[in-house]
Amino acid sequence: TSNIHKLSEITVGMPVLCFNETGGWFRSLILEKRSEKSCSVMYVDFGIIETVKLKSLSMIQPKFLFEPAQAVPCCIDDSQLSKHPNLVDILKSGTGVSINLIFCACTPTGTFKVKLPPQLT
Repeated sequence: TSNIHKLSEITVGMPVLCFNETGGWFRSLILEKRSEKSCSVMYVDFGIIETVKLKSLSMIQPKFLFEPAQAVPCCIDDSQLSKHPNLVDILKSGTGVSINLIFCACTPTGTFKVKLPPQLT
């Protein structure tokens, strides 16, 4: 489209748009330059980290920078993990599992500590 402007240079921490193999442009943050042709990005609305080709990146329009990221760092309260030994494996599998979590604290690093809802405990 006419609003897509390819990048001539990238820097770590730079917000960009990244064209994904699913066919869409996603808000991303450059985490690491891997080579002259690739870098690691985090899709800020999903929390997914991926290595992509530099040619799949574009400048991001300022209007897209004001919306907060939709993915937030969180951790499950340790006391509940022993009750659900397979929970970590299920969440890592990426099978589209959706669980409503209960916010219980914020750590000094800004990570949200969450608990599982009563029906899962």
